[in-house]
Amino acid sequence: MAEKSYLFEHQIVFSSKRTLTDQVHGILCEEIHRGRWRVGDRLPSITDLAEESGLSRMPIQQAFEQLENEGYVRRQERVGTFLVSVMPQSGTPRGAIGILMLADEEFRDTNPLLTSHHRVQKILEAAVKIGYQIETVYMRKNDDWDSADAVGGPFSDRVKGIISLHPFPHPNPETLPEDRLPLVFWGPPPDNHFPCVYGDHVYAMEQLTQKVIELGHRNIVFCPSSQYETRERVDVYFRGFEIAMNDADLPVDYEMIERLKSIPDGNLVTLRELIETLPDVTAIVCDRVQKIHDIVTIADMTGRRIPDDLSVVGAYTHLRLHTKNEFSTGIQYLSHEIINACFTLLFDMMKTRKSPVSRVLISPCIVEGDSLAPPRAEKRSISMAQSSSEMADNE
Repeated sequence: MAEKSYLFEHQIVFSSKRTLTDQVHGILCEEIHRGRWRVGDRLPSITDLAEESGLSRMPIQQAFEQLENEGYVRRQERVGTFLVSVMPQSGTPRGAIGILMLADEEFRDTNPLLTSHHRVQKILEAAVKIGYQIETVYMRKNDDWDSADAVGGPFSDRVKGIISLHPFPHPNPETLPEDRLPLVFWGPPPDNHFPCVYGDHVYAMEQLTQKVIELGHRNIVFCPSSQYETRERVDVYFRGFEIAMNDADLPVDYEMIERLKSIPDGNLVTLRELIETLPDVTAIVCDRVQKIHDIVTIADMTGRRIPDDLSVVGAYTHLRLHTKNEFSTGIQYLSHEIINACFTLLFDMMKTRKSPVSRVLISPCIVEGDSLAPPRAEKRSISMAQSSSEMADNE
């Protein structure tokens, strides 16, 4: 299997987080909505798509079966697969929602790429439920982003509004110019692109830290990533941690946080040396998946069991703890809430030609995992209390 596979210029990511069948199905849906085939046209054969993408026949066949069940295509044995509708169940589209993405080759690794394609699939599923198609446009970093939302720009005249999955400088005038399409960003903003919808990171980290404190942890350290492009992203997560610690009258080790911040993600040697100077710490709160992975690896190397000896939690994660069938505790945002908020903003702008707000914050939920438990001293107190209760019952 090739290291990189493409189908109709969409990169396919080999990952356990999203099956090949789901990715092929999503790509075919995008191309149907984009207008690659007209109703009645025969789609390429499974063999042709397998040869083009380098995939086996199985995920493509399963994707075709899913499209047939949804009402997009009709499959005729020994003849081919034909497009019968541009919407599931033969619906009539009311228009299209544009999705603006950074070109695949601009991604440094597969994680952001996988996230973007997952979001496209979720937007597609939500759009078709309300009678809209999607139209995806890929742009490169050096392209003219100022024209991305222009009427007559990269999107067809079917597109009524745009959701951008990539941040770029964008004004937020009170009244939308006639030559511009409504546009909403999905993601946390720098100060120069609006309107946007994203998770409330401060509140999320505050809630996560409060959960750690409620379990009895008192020696807690915040471990920030060094990989963020802007200091603002680090500070957003830290502010939530700091609020929770201050509310509980617990000390914040600012010097240690700065030292941890200086260690690049993946530098296990330096991180281990620093962690070993913190024998009394019972919980570490991280702001990135990679940091949790690093902490878990170091804990395994040093014999500190998670969560018996050390609890680890973080933002945006449900990370598998190595070979165990266990996962980390973290924060999750419900994609349908974000998409619904994006649609609400777009439809409001379509109707009024005004931009009602600059940003919408979505509240998080905590994903219960296996990396968080009461500290040992708290466990002993609970155990002793239970033993005393049992003795009293026996008497």
